Amino acid sequence: MKKEDLIVSLIQCNMQHCQLVLNLENIGLEDRVGVFDINLMEIVAWLMCAKKTEIDDEWMETYLNFMNEAANYKVTRNGTSLKSLAEKCYEELKEVLPT
Repeated sequence: MKKEDLIVSLIQCNMQHCQLVLNLENIGLEDRVGVFDINLMEIVAWLMCAKKTEIDDEWMETYLNFMNEAANYKVTRNGTSLKSLAEKCYEELKEVLPT
């Protein structure tokens, strides 16, 4: 597996996780203490070779906006409906990183 494919796969998994958490919140199971958080954003940043100083508000906002957008996609068992969204997220994350 290429590094890019791994990053897209992790983004896709995080999107699927976000779908789950949002649906749990919709039925009243709110995660007020962050128990459901899996912190994949930091791993994605690390795999993209982003230095901590390069992970600015724009990068994080881009990432989190895509996580929220995942809620508008069909929930599937393996997250296949999110593949194209994860790829788009990765491309936009690359764009907001300094060159």
